[in-house]
Amino acid sequence: MCGIRTFPDYFTGCLKHGCLQYMWKVGAWDDSPCLNSCVAINQKRTVKCFDEFGQVYEDEFCDKASKPPSWKLCQRPKLCTDVPRSCREIKLKFPDANDGEYELSTNFNWKYNIYCADMNSDSPEEYLTLTKPNYAKSSKHISQKENSTCMFNEGDGTTNIVDTKLNDNLFSQTNYNKIRIILSDLSINILDSRFSYTKGEVYVPFGTAKDCSGSTNCPNGHFRIDLRGTGFSVSSETKWNERYHKYGYRIIRTHRSQLVKGWCGGQCTGCSPINKLYIVPQIYGQDYEEISKEIS
Repeated sequence: MCGIRTFPDYFTGCLKHGCLQYMWKVGAWDDSPCLNSCVAINQKRTVKCFDEFGQVYEDEFCDKASKPPSWKLCQRPKLCTDVPRSCREIKLKFPDANDGEYELSTNFNWKYNIYCADMNSDSPEEYLTLTKPNYAKSSKHISQKENSTCMFNEGDGTTNIVDTKLNDNLFSQTNYNKIRIILSDLSINILDSRFSYTKGEVYVPFGTAKDCSGSTNCPNGHFRIDLRGTGFSVSSETKWNERYHKYGYRIIRTHRSQLVKGWCGGQCTGCSPINKLYIVPQIYGQDYEEISKEIS
């Protein structure tokens, strides 16, 4: 005779999740990152695991191998291929175009404004219009003692020093309104003075500085590169070096390297960009400081 306490159950509930079917469901693509950009930016959508009744579960309940992608590159860059990549392309497309500001695109589909000069010729040239003060100067300080007190004024680029003599004939400052940009490698022709004016006797190339003081711990030559408002930053590949030996320098990058200030000089020496002065779209800019061992 069977005992009632040992009588087996004749029904039971399904094991948790064992009777359900799971599937992936996707949301709409978020087009907002793509609307005003020609850059290769990602757009996203939600991808979640649901059961047949609409309940959300962790991803592990769905088949991971069949999970739809949650991101992709914006398709909008394809619409930007008609944007000219040089002033020459504009000239070929619009033969009567005049000198002025135009929208161009880089090889990375980065759109930016460029001033096209010499549009009445077969070889127009590209210039970047500067919206902030940009200059390069050589100092009038001479015969400064090596142990002179030195304080940098980053606001106007001056140095407060003592025990020095001045020679106004040594002072020159070149101010830039536009700079020549080489589109093939995004470099600047620092010797192009077309859209600049100089106070003093000697033209000072863009991004360079020098002085004739006798000190390497307090250089007085100064340059200021300010690309804010242009869409570009100074590339991290751009480095500065001495023109001769015995010199000092201090170079500070801020605003994602859109603003670069440099102090260089010592015994009629200075600094200039090594090889070339490269620029990049501002999203790639970095901040850091370069300083020579002579400056503490």
